[in-house]
Amino acid sequence: MKTKTENDMNPHINDIERVLKENGIDAKREEIEEKFIFAITTQKELSTKEIKQSIVGHYGLEGKFFDEFSKIKDINTEENGIDLSAKILFITERMVNTKNGEKKIKSGILGDETGTISFTSWRDMEFKKGDDISIKNATSKLWNDNAQLNINEWTDISLSDRKIENIPSRSNDKITKIGEIPDSMKNANIVGRIVDVRKKEIGTDDKKTITEGEIADSTGMLRFTVWKDMDIKKGEIYKLTNAYIKRWRGIPQLNIGDYGNIEKTSAEDIPDMKTLTSYHKTDIRSLQEGSGTQRVMITGTVMEVKDSSGYIKRCPECSRVLKDGVCSIHGSVKGIPDLRLKIIVDDGTGSTLCIINRENTEKLLEKSFADIEKEVKENSGTSEVFRDIKNRLTFETINIGGTYSSDDNGDMIVAKEAEWSQKDITEEMMTELEDAEDLVRRD
Repeated sequence: MKTKTENDMNPHINDIERVLKENGIDAKREEIEEKFIFAITTQKELSTKEIKQSIVGHYGLEGKFFDEFSKIKDINTEENGIDLSAKILFITERMVNTKNGEKKIKSGILGDETGTISFTSWRDMEFKKGDDISIKNATSKLWNDNAQLNINEWTDISLSDRKIENIPSRSNDKITKIGEIPDSMKNANIVGRIVDVRKKEIGTDDKKTITEGEIADSTGMLRFTVWKDMDIKKGEIYKLTNAYIKRWRGIPQLNIGDYGNIEKTSAEDIPDMKTLTSYHKTDIRSLQEGSGTQRVMITGTVMEVKDSSGYIKRCPECSRVLKDGVCSIHGSVKGIPDLRLKIIVDDGTGSTLCIINRENTEKLLEKSFADIEKEVKENSGTSEVFRDIKNRLTFETINIGGTYSSDDNGDMIVAKEAEWSQKDITEEMMTELEDAEDLVRRD
């Protein structure tokens, strides 16, 4: 159980303080906090309401002084014994794999006058959207710093006579510009043009089709994933609502789950496809100094081909590259063959890592994936193929267009385009070096 923070405790301390004052007891707040912290760390079997009741009892008060039901806005930590009166705003069911086999669970969103909360029910509950229900002895967990309600076999649920009205909207109506997206965000709303879209099948036994691509507005572009199969048209303008955003290697990634939505819309301030898909020609130094944009084009010399380049195998669940047949997340799996390049490119102003996908790797090597796979089989491994790739690319000059990012792990361009360049960057670098040596000799 995670320790409750000071902000999490404040509403409960305020409640206790209010009850004591209303009954003529002047207790120091520090003393109340000390008793509350001691109780939640030593009496984890008690609910927050029971702890509050026991503290006022310590001051000689008898009777029930706190609401029978918790308010959703106050559920912000991991707790046991939660009693709640709420309306079902959304409910769905799905099958999940457990150690005891497949199990049907239900999940959705509950609401009261103070807010909304996601829930998962591990027991059968024959209720529908719009029902007002009474929940006894639920628990809460934290996921991405947000509380979620868990309903299990020890939880009692029944229809309630108490009608829940005036529930605050879960959605934030504000449209966020892509270029202004923070490191993480929930209930995000984005309007933009779909510049690329594709379907992807994930999973092994329980296969599922998801939809992913890139969406852009006048301020930037980001990748999105809709965790279901959807008919989304490239070039059209869409509004994405109730999405959540995470960052990977410095780039925001937009996700639409069960509670999100995507629909066609219109917007006059969204540029056309040609404008959105044009690359900004720049140099690596400008990118590293922060003056680069997300969609960039550089020209540089390949200084190093990383060992993880060439013929690889990916995890069927998460697409991570396997090492000796093992995924760092899903363990030993049957890998899906792929082709890619991880190279260090230098343009004379700086250097950066570039990752190039199968299509562009085939174009640079002038070989198909089938040809590469045949060579791997003929040579009983990937070492000979890697050696050929390394000899073919090292010290050659290429143009790379793609998305640039930078974080604690370093700089990187994920390439959308890659081609051989007619410009000899190596010769320019040598000329600059000779000029520098001349200046040194003059000094």
